[in-house]
Amino acid sequence: MNSAIKEGSGKIKSGLWTHDFTILVLIAFFNMMCMQFNTATLSSWVASLGFGSSYTGLLNLCFTLPNIACSLIWGKLSQKTGRRIFLIAGSAMFCIGSIFTPILAMSGLGMIIVLKIIQGVGYSAVNNGMSSTQGDVIPQNRLGEGMGYFGIAQSLTLIIGPAAALFIVGHAGFTLQFISMAVMCLIVLVMGILLKTDISAQAIRKSIESEDTASVKKEKGLWILFERTSVYPCFLLLISMAALSSTNFYVATYAETVSGASSSLFFVVYAIADAGIIAFIKKLSDRLSMEALVIPGMVIGAAGIFWLSAATGPVSFLLSAIPIGVGTGMIVPVINAAAFRGVLKHRRGMAAATYYIGFDGGMCLGSILWGILIDISGFTVMYHCAAILLLAVAAVSMIVKFVFRRSR
Repeated sequence: MNSAIKEGSGKIKSGLWTHDFTILVLIAFFNMMCMQFNTATLSSWVASLGFGSSYTGLLNLCFTLPNIACSLIWGKLSQKTGRRIFLIAGSAMFCIGSIFTPILAMSGLGMIIVLKIIQGVGYSAVNNGMSSTQGDVIPQNRLGEGMGYFGIAQSLTLIIGPAAALFIVGHAGFTLQFISMAVMCLIVLVMGILLKTDISAQAIRKSIESEDTASVKKEKGLWILFERTSVYPCFLLLISMAALSSTNFYVATYAETVSGASSSLFFVVYAIADAGIIAFIKKLSDRLSMEALVIPGMVIGAAGIFWLSAATGPVSFLLSAIPIGVGTGMIVPVINAAAFRGVLKHRRGMAAATYYIGFDGGMCLGSILWGILIDISGFTVMYHCAAILLLAVAAVSMIVKFVFRRSR
């Protein structure tokens, strides 16, 4: 099934809100809701087990490394198996990991690490199946707009997810939180079954023959697993997410140091700003270069992180979420679209793997660095470093764009 349909005149009708596009938006929503539950409470859960902040980074590393490694495998295997199987099998694995975490957590750190690895493998399968299928159902001329809607759906999870997770943990404990994550994984599994689009091995072979056989022969070594055209935007994403993860992972514990601050409300304001800017720019990303939106987003996000580091009360704490949310909304969906723009059908699994190496790799890198820095120097220094890192990648983007004349 393809969302670009030929009309009688021979022109291409680019429909967007097809059955499968709607299903994928729902998958994106519940998949990210599950991750919001995990991320928003991870540092609190680690603290409840008696570990320091640096262990938050360790556990996230145990989640992310198999996530990244397996993304490369799924991208290559999807040429032989199709993509829907990864949505179904991955959500089942994440569900199993979530169910057994509260049951086996008291067995020690080793068992927690095993469960995190299982979750990471499952999550990578869902993400790769979802993202590569997005590239199949969204018309190329509306890729930025389509990815924008996915960004809005995921932004809504920021409004609901952290607040709901913190409420559940505060009133019923971490066990119910993990059960809730398992239920959301089951919903993703059902949505995967209902999905009609699945690029088969036979279709991919035909795609290789019809689209550009010469380009396939050029890909050797590591490029068999990565998508070459996606590397640059995903490098920018990796550094950006490393900086922005300082809020995703540690704002809940930071809020405890600011009198009257609420991390739940912070995520709500953040998500509203994020979704609002995505709704505004989603069509612009199909007309403008990637850097035209991403560089201002990085500067705005860095300003918000500086603001957050100086927050002395609940009002300034909440208001800092606005520029951080705006910056995130101008970075993530725009780079997402850039990572898939112009990618051949049989290479979209590799593009998805490259994208999530940037996204999840950045989140993992940041969670480790910032956790260590918090233990050594405290939150203020940590947030200053995160903001400077985001400004540094903005400078790199400007150099590449305006000095080397590179555009996407």
